Amino acid sequence: MDDPPKVDPDEVLEKLRATPLGPSLETETARRSFLYGQLERSADPMLREMGQELSSGRTSPLALLHSDAYGAHLLSVAEQADGAALKTGLDQYVADHTPPPAPRWEDEEDDDFSEEDWLR
Repeated sequence: MDDPPKVDPDEVLEKLRATPLGPSLETETARRSFLYGQLERSADPMLREMGQELSSGRTSPLALLHSDAYGAHLLSVAEQADGAALKTGLDQYVADHTPPPAPRWEDEEDDDFSEEDWLR
């Protein structure tokens, strides 16, 4: 099996900044809140339970990883994840939700108005 593509978290965050998710990811607290919310809405009941535990503050990410049941489940989910499909999905989301760059006004030497005309 091929190794999953290498992903730099900082590069991912930079790509997402210009999308509607950008404000949700600005700080570590915001990123955690976003992630916990995603877990709470998961179709997987165990991931939902983990999200609820994290959101409520009843547990920490480290405690989840050290838990036999939660840790094993997280490892299983991570092993089943298709890294290439995740990267493709992320790239598509960014492409679909990043506004085009603002048009650049080019200086035209043949302008009908000089700077003096604009100041009058």
